[in-house]
Amino acid sequence: MARALTINIQGLTKTIQQLKAASDGRLKEVDMEMAAGTEQMATVAKGIFSADNPEIRASIRADKKMPFSYELIAGKGADPMPAYIEFGTGKYFPQYPGKEPEWQKLAKQYYVNGRGWMTPSPYFYPSVTSGIVSLVNNIKQIFKRNERL
Repeated sequence: MARALTINIQGLTKTIQQLKAASDGRLKEVDMEMAAGTEQMATVAKGIFSADNPEIRASIRADKKMPFSYELIAGKGADPMPAYIEFGTGKYFPQYPGKEPEWQKLAKQYYVNGRGWMTPSPYFYPSVTSGIVSLVNNIKQIFKRNERL
């Protein structure tokens, strides 16, 4: 009776371990790039924010929730004033430049009753829209390096 055909590929286990290590390294690089990118967006937003309210300006920051999950935050607690400054209030609300659906959805969370006197003074919108372009390009570069892995 013939035995089963057995082929032993030398180095396969080692190669798989190397691929896993390279993949883990890339994922760590992506997370680090996301952290740096959101920090940069917060810094740009601080630079754009009006000096009239130094307390809110000082509160602008990036926050890591978990790997690959970051938030940009302005203000403390449940204070809606940073959002009113960003999006405007009352009849000025439609002047907000962020017309993309995700920005409109976010802005509408702070639209209360159609009254108010604040014109929009976007600080997150310009910092995020320019920052995302840079972040995406940097992440693409991580994956372009050593594509043969």
